[in-house]
Amino acid sequence: AFEAAGAGTALGDGAATGSPRSSDATSMMSGGPPSLLPTLLDGFGARQGLCLALFIFGNVMQYQSHCTLASIRKGGGQAAPGKSKYSVPQGLWFTHCSSPHYLAEILLYVGFITLSTGWGADTLLLMTMVVMNLGLSAGMTHQWYKATFKTYPKARWAMVPLIY
Repeated sequence: AFEAAGAGTALGDGAATGSPRSSDATSMMSGGPPSLLPTLLDGFGARQGLCLALFIFGNVMQYQSHCTLASIRKGGGQAAPGKSKYSVPQGLWFTHCSSPHYLAEILLYVGFITLSTGWGADTLLLMTMVVMNLGLSAGMTHQWYKATFKTYPKARWAMVPLIY
């Protein structure tokens, strides 16, 4: 009788008979209305945890990179004659690439998209445009740094260490 009542359905939630799920039945027995919204952690697994970690990592990396860039321009305004008001960013993410904030932006988008709606043709097209735009900007920035600063670190990549 248990199998005939819907236990054999894909989720075993009584969908075949229209009976409420156990959490809804519990709330009805306690006098409250059935829960219409799932809890925050329903369906949250390892994949979602990795995507959330990637999203947070990208945000932190981008924030740290922007703080580094802002700190080297504290003087602002006009440079002294014969001196550039720009300097080479140093430390943390800038050890490996010229534009780590662009890489961070790509990472946080990948984490967010995968965590939320998932990948379709539209999001893939959008991310292709974002990567191409940021890659072009990173390449131009990298070339500018190398042309402007003769002592610019040769081991740095434009945006993605060991790749570009």
